[in-house]
Amino acid sequence: MSDWRSVARHSIRVSVVLVVLVLFSASPLLAGSGVDVTVNKVRPGKGRLHIALVNKAQFLMRKKLKKPLQKGIVKSLGESVQFTFKDVPPGDYAVQVMQDFDGDGFMTYNWLGLPKEPWGISNNPPIRFGPPKWERAKFAVRERSEVVKVSLDLR
Repeated sequence: MSDWRSVARHSIRVSVVLVVLVLFSASPLLAGSGVDVTVNKVRPGKGRLHIALVNKAQFLMRKKLKKPLQKGIVKSLGESVQFTFKDVPPGDYAVQVMQDFDGDGFMTYNWLGLPKEPWGISNNPPIRFGPPKWERAKFAVRERSEVVKVSLDLR
């Protein structure tokens, strides 16, 4: 009878080890993908870049946007800046970038409501009478990393 119990315990231990190995091997799939962002047309040495990863509900919300899904702040050292968002789950996203000249952390607008600081959005959608649409700015994140290019503009 004791031989049967030792075989059962050994089988349980082996099963637990196998489950742990399977979970650890699947962890990169569960973690999500990365989003590599390249920001072009940066004015070097002027303020910092605020780079935000947003979903549809957060897209283009001015001061109401308290916290994007992920955010990064990078010094504007060159005309092109690289940034990576890590562990992004599959879904549709947009990247919004603003070069903050005055260091207040917010976009500054003129009396007409137009931005006074350079900004850009993923896919560089054309700006015509009003803000760009979500459909033109979004990109899909699936199993692999995505590369997004944003060009800053002061329109």
